Amino acid sequence: MSETAVRQFDDRIDVETEISSIGSLTLIGRSFKLLLEVKKLFALRFLLKFGMLIPVLFMPWIGKIMTDNVLLQQPFGQRRFVIRPSWTPLSLTLLAWNRCRSC
Repeated sequence: MSETAVRQFDDRIDVETEISSIGSLTLIGRSFKLLLEVKKLFALRFLLKFGMLIPVLFMPWIGKIMTDNVLLQQPFGQRRFVIRPSWTPLSLTLLAWNRCRSC
């Protein structure tokens, strides 16, 4: 490697760690300007990270299915649900309406 290639990079360590408020605002402004140049990539990254949360939302439901079907050995169609007496007219109306639509 030639000596000119070695001199091309500035590898000095920043020993002055004190930064003023104006300096920090300048750095924040520069970072926002850099983000504007890649706003599509930044939005895509945000959407992908948000999409990673969707499987986490289904975890309790998957746990319930596993508990009901595997541990309790109760498939979906064999359970009967108890409906409150105040809801009986509504449920009968909905059942009749559903049967009438399927004819």
